[in-house]
Amino acid sequence: MYLNGMRRFSFLFKMLFLALICYSCSSSCEECSDDFVLRFKFKNQQGDEVLKDPAPLKITDLQSNVFSPEREETETDSVFLLSLNSENQTLNLPDTLVFLYDNAVIDTAAINYGFKRDSECCRNPRVIEGIETLNLPFVKLIKREFNVYSITVE
Repeated sequence: MYLNGMRRFSFLFKMLFLALICYSCSSSCEECSDDFVLRFKFKNQQGDEVLKDPAPLKITDLQSNVFSPEREETETDSVFLLSLNSENQTLNLPDTLVFLYDNAVIDTAAINYGFKRDSECCRNPRVIEGIETLNLPFVKLIKREFNVYSITVE
């Protein structure tokens, strides 16, 4: 009887250990969320970045909501980050943005929304799928984690 109890305890311990390993190795579903961050930069014809200071740059939608971009710099690149998430969840996501620099219009862009590819725990997280500027040429740079839109200005 004592030997039978030890086998059960050993079996339960092994199962608990195996479950703990499987749980720690599985992908985390906490990473699944909508991503409404627009990443962009302004370049000249030669490919050099021309706007780097986010202070004079303001972005509005057609309902006069103002979005303030932030600057992200890494060892290899730098971009402007613009979160289109609104603190007021009842507002719709903007479909058109107006880029202003020192209160002068740079350009207007249409925003296209889409969905990320599903994974085993994420089901249709929404993302910014693309932008289309009205006047200025732009290039979509596809990176592993996100896309960067390079807008050419003179």
